[in-house]
Amino acid sequence: MKITFGSLSLAAGLEFGESPYELRIQGHRQVQIAERIRGDEIRAFDRGNLQTQFSFRVKRKHDSAEAAQAYALSHAATLAQQNGPLRLINEPGETSYTLSDASVTRVESSSSHNISFHSYQMVGGKFTASTQLF
Repeated sequence: MKITFGSLSLAAGLEFGESPYELRIQGHRQVQIAERIRGDEIRAFDRGNLQTQFSFRVKRKHDSAEAAQAYALSHAATLAQQNGPLRLINEPGETSYTLSDASVTRVESSSSHNISFHSYQMVGGKFTASTQLF
């Protein structure tokens, strides 16, 4: 699977040995709870406003330990103020998923030897699927 955020590649896919792992998707809707004094039960009102949280991890191989450290130190800053489409592309496959108007809520980076490790958490509205015809 490849993952892009706007024009940035967060997971380059199988060809580059950058497949995401520990994918987690959580959907939340705004629900108003109405309680009544001495009532038998509450009432729930679905207010809509779907919120999707998506998180994953990826590791990247670099030419040297120094390159891995430099990338780990600078990578989070490149994402700090980003907002845009988060796109997941199946490999091999024809289906992609898009979380429009996504924002980064958390990035963690570290390195060991010539490998950098990254954990991402994003938030947006609804994932939409599309099929590409070749």
